[in-house]
Amino acid sequence: MPPYDTAGREPVVVGVDSGGSGVRFAVAGGPYREPRVLVSRVPVRTGPEGISASHLLEQLLPAVRGALPEGVRPAALLWARRGWRRS
Repeated sequence: MPPYDTAGREPVVVGVDSGGSGVRFAVAGGPYREPRVLVSRVPVRTGPEGISASHLLEQLLPAVRGALPEGVRPAALLWARRGWRRS
């Protein structure tokens, strides 16, 4: 993994829970004393190969960007697990 310049940045953690009724995102750490929970009522598309990673990211990235205070530049690591399909 390449090195990331994270000097001066407080760690922020994003949790994701995808279910049949939509997706919940929790953003914690950094400037937040309590987690912020965001909800999308749109379920992530699935198919024979599992969850659509691109559809999940279409919902996740704008929600997390909108939840972070202006000027915060997160360092991010994205990973996929078995069962997710590339699209």
